[in-house]
Order: sequence, then structure tokens, then C-alpha cells
Amino acid sequence: MLTSNIHIETNHTLRKCELIENISRSQLAEKSRIIILKRDIVRQCASYVVRHDFVHITTAWQWYLHPSYQKRLINPKLFSRFEGIGLALWYCYAMSARQAYYKLYFNSKVKFIEAQLEHITTPSGAQKFWQAIGQSGQCSLPPRENENTVQAPIDLIDNLTKIISKFQLDPNIIAEQAFEDGF
Repeated sequence: MLTSNIHIETNHTLRKCELIENISRSQLAEKSRIIILKRDIVRQCASYVVRHDFVHITTAWQWYLHPSYQKRLINPKLFSRFEGIGLALWYCYAMSARQAYYKLYFNSKVKFIEAQLEHITTPSGAQKFWQAIGQSGQCSLPPRENENTVQAPIDLIDNLTKIISKFQLDPNIIAEQAFEDGF
């Protein structure tokens, strides 16, 4: 049986409608648990590239974040030299920084729970996550239903791994600086 807490994942679509801001100001704040779902950045970016998620501006504006959006934590120009993968890579870093910022900014009002996708999709990781969100007993993983069946090419994974190894962008430091600057 689930507890009466409200669990919300920090995806950008929910942040666009200021869900966390509104919950933090409401009587739901005490019962809410914001889940910061993280993912291996190479795999995450490769998935966006393979699905062509950043090819059309309408998709980026509707579901993600576009670099022309004024309230951004990371300058997209850092990623423009990477052509086709640049927007996806920028988005991965930008969302990481936003997750860190939201935790820093709203930590006194709502509870945050961090989870790594690659861990919570295993039986032991799912059980730990189940307990972290306040549940008791055994959890069971449902079968995967929306997993992308198109595999990222090895050269794309290798290229992303090389690029990411050269970046020294710490989302927590970026969030702290933005917070101090009054973002």
C-alpha cells in the first residue's frame, strides 16, 4: 500500500508549469516528495540524438528546453561547436543544473529524493528506492514498456564519452552560483 505522500519527478515539462514552486507554497508541500531522477549523461544524450529529439524546434519548446529560453543556468554557446549533438548535450547539463538548483532553492519547503535510473531499474535498486519513498514490503518491477528499441551507435557513445570527459561542469556548483547571483 502506498503512503499518502505525493511523489513528483523533476522533468522539465512539470517544471515549465511551475509545479514545484506552486507545491512549495501550498499545504501539499509537507506531503510532497520531489524525485530528482538522474541518468548516465552519455546514455541520456545518445537517446535524445538517436530519437532526433532536438531536430525540430517545436519538440524542444514543447517537451524540453530550448537554448533561446532566457532563464537558463548554462550558456548554450559552450555546446554549439558539437553540431548535431550540441543541443542534446547542453540540455542534459542544463537539466542537471536545474535539478541541483531546485533542490537548493526549495529544500526547506519540500523533501527531495535522488535516484539514479540505472539503479532503480534493477531489483535491488528498485527496492532501495521503494524504501526511500517511504514504502514498506517488497516492490516488484513491471516489465519495460517504453524503452527505446533503437540502439545508439558505438561511435556516438564513444564520441559523447570523449566530449563529456573534457567538461568540468558540476551541476551543484552551477546551482550554488546561480542561487548566490539571485537567479
